[in-house]
Amino acid sequence: SADYRYLVGVHNGLHKGHIPEVLPRNDTLAGPMGRYADQVGGFFFIHRDDLSNFAPQWLSITEDVRQDPEAWRLAGDSYVEKGGKPWISEMYGYVFSAAKNDVWHKWDLTTMHYPTYVPTGVPKVMH
Repeated sequence: SADYRYLVGVHNGLHKGHIPEVLPRNDTLAGPMGRYADQVGGFFFIHRDDLSNFAPQWLSITEDVRQDPEAWRLAGDSYVEKGGKPWISEMYGYVFSAAKNDVWHKWDLTTMHYPTYVPTGVPKVMH
Protein backbone atom coordinates (compact mmCIF):
# COMPACT_ATOMS: atom_id res chain seq x y z
CA SER A 1 0.00 0.00 0.00
CA ALA A 2 1.04 3.59 -0.50
CA ASP A 3 2.20 5.90 2.29
CA TYR A 4 -0.71 8.11 3.39
CA ARG A 5 0.81 9.86 6.39
CA TYR A 6 -1.93 12.48 6.32
CA LEU A 7 -4.29 9.91 7.89
CA VAL A 8 -3.35 11.30 11.30
CA GLY A 9 -6.58 10.06 12.87
CA VAL A 10 -4.95 6.65 13.33
CA HIS A 11 -3.04 8.06 16.29
CA ASN A 12 -4.49 11.43 17.33
CA GLY A 13 -7.75 10.37 18.92
CA LEU A 14 -10.14 9.90 15.98
CA HIS A 15 -9.65 6.14 16.29
CA LYS A 16 -10.98 6.08 19.89
CA GLY A 17 -14.60 6.47 18.86
CA HIS A 18 -14.42 3.91 16.06
CA ILE A 19 -11.99 1.13 17.04
CA PRO A 20 -11.54 1.36 20.83
CA GLU A 21 -10.76 -2.37 21.06
CA VAL A 22 -7.66 -2.16 18.85
CA LEU A 23 -4.32 -2.06 20.64
CA PRO A 24 -1.48 0.20 19.48
CA ARG A 25 0.99 -1.21 16.94
CA ASN A 26 4.60 -1.84 17.88
CA ASP A 27 6.06 -1.50 14.39
CA THR A 28 6.65 1.17 11.77
CA LEU A 29 5.65 -0.85 8.68
CA ALA A 30 2.79 1.48 7.75
CA GLY A 31 2.91 4.42 10.14
CA PRO A 32 4.44 5.53 13.40
CA MET A 33 4.96 3.32 16.42
CA GLY A 34 1.85 3.38 18.59
CA ARG A 35 -0.70 3.91 15.82
CA TYR A 36 -4.06 2.12 16.02
CA ALA A 37 -4.49 1.61 12.26
CA ASP A 38 -2.21 1.85 9.24
CA GLN A 39 -1.65 5.07 7.28
CA VAL A 40 -2.25 3.53 3.87
CA GLY A 41 -4.19 4.18 0.71
CA GLY A 42 -4.00 4.39 -3.05
CA PHE A 43 -3.74 0.69 -3.72
CA PHE A 44 -3.86 -2.55 -1.76
CA PHE A 45 -2.87 -6.13 -2.32
CA ILE A 46 -5.23 -8.09 -0.11
CA HIS A 47 -6.57 -11.63 -0.03
CA ARG A 48 -10.24 -11.78 -0.97
CA ASP A 49 -11.10 -13.71 2.22
CA ASP A 50 -9.67 -10.90 4.35
CA LEU A 51 -11.52 -8.31 2.29
CA SER A 52 -14.83 -10.17 2.47
CA ASN A 53 -14.48 -10.36 6.26
CA PHE A 54 -14.29 -6.62 6.76
CA ALA A 55 -15.94 -5.04 3.71
CA PRO A 56 -19.32 -4.58 5.48
CA GLN A 57 -17.55 -2.88 8.40
CA TRP A 58 -15.68 -0.66 5.93
CA LEU A 59 -18.98 0.90 4.86
CA SER A 60 -20.37 1.09 8.39
CA ILE A 61 -17.26 2.74 9.83
CA THR A 62 -17.13 5.14 6.87
CA GLU A 63 -20.67 6.24 7.70
CA ASP A 64 -19.76 6.56 11.40
CA VAL A 65 -16.70 8.72 10.65
CA ARG A 66 -18.83 10.98 8.42
CA GLN A 67 -21.26 11.49 11.32
CA ASP A 68 -18.53 11.98 13.95
CA PRO A 69 -18.81 15.62 15.10
CA GLU A 70 -15.05 15.77 15.75
CA ALA A 71 -13.91 14.14 12.51
CA TRP A 72 -13.59 17.49 10.71
CA ARG A 73 -10.92 18.43 13.28
CA LEU A 74 -9.15 15.08 13.75
CA ALA A 75 -9.12 13.51 10.27
CA GLY A 76 -6.27 15.55 8.81
CA ASP A 77 -8.47 16.58 5.90
CA SER A 78 -7.23 19.99 4.79
CA TYR A 79 -10.35 20.53 2.66
CA VAL A 80 -13.03 20.19 5.32
CA GLU A 81 -14.32 23.19 7.24
CA LYS A 82 -15.48 23.25 10.85
CA GLY A 83 -18.43 20.92 11.28
CA GLY A 84 -18.04 19.45 7.80
CA LYS A 85 -17.75 15.82 6.76
CA PRO A 86 -14.22 14.77 5.76
CA TRP A 87 -13.93 13.62 2.17
CA ILE A 88 -11.39 11.05 3.41
CA SER A 89 -13.96 9.33 5.67
CA GLU A 90 -13.97 6.31 3.36
CA MET A 91 -10.21 5.97 3.79
CA TYR A 92 -10.69 5.84 7.55
CA GLY A 93 -13.48 3.31 7.03
CA TYR A 94 -10.97 1.08 5.27
CA VAL A 95 -8.02 1.43 7.65
CA PHE A 96 -10.16 1.22 10.79
CA SER A 97 -12.05 -1.87 9.60
CA ALA A 98 -8.77 -3.50 8.53
CA ALA A 99 -7.28 -2.87 11.99
CA LYS A 100 -10.42 -4.13 13.69
CA ASN A 101 -10.03 -7.38 11.72
CA ASP A 102 -6.27 -7.68 12.37
CA VAL A 103 -5.33 -6.93 8.76
CA TRP A 104 -2.12 -4.91 8.68
CA HIS A 105 -0.16 -3.39 5.81
CA LYS A 106 3.34 -2.54 4.75
CA TRP A 107 4.17 0.69 2.96
CA ASP A 108 5.51 0.35 -0.57
CA LEU A 109 7.57 3.52 -0.87
CA THR A 110 8.53 3.17 -4.52
CA THR A 111 5.27 2.48 -6.39
CA MET A 112 3.27 5.69 -5.92
CA HIS A 113 4.25 9.24 -5.02
CA TYR A 114 2.66 12.62 -4.61
CA PRO A 115 4.40 15.44 -6.51
CA THR A 116 6.08 16.77 -3.35
CA TYR A 117 7.56 13.40 -2.29
CA VAL A 118 11.26 12.76 -2.77
CA PRO A 119 11.45 9.37 -4.53
CA THR A 120 13.58 6.59 -3.12
CA GLY A 121 13.36 4.82 -6.47
CA VAL A 122 11.63 5.27 -9.80
CA PRO A 123 7.92 5.76 -9.05
CA LYS A 124 5.43 3.84 -11.20
CA VAL A 125 2.45 6.11 -10.42
CA MET A 126 2.15 9.82 -9.61
CA HIS A 127 -0.95 10.63 -7.55
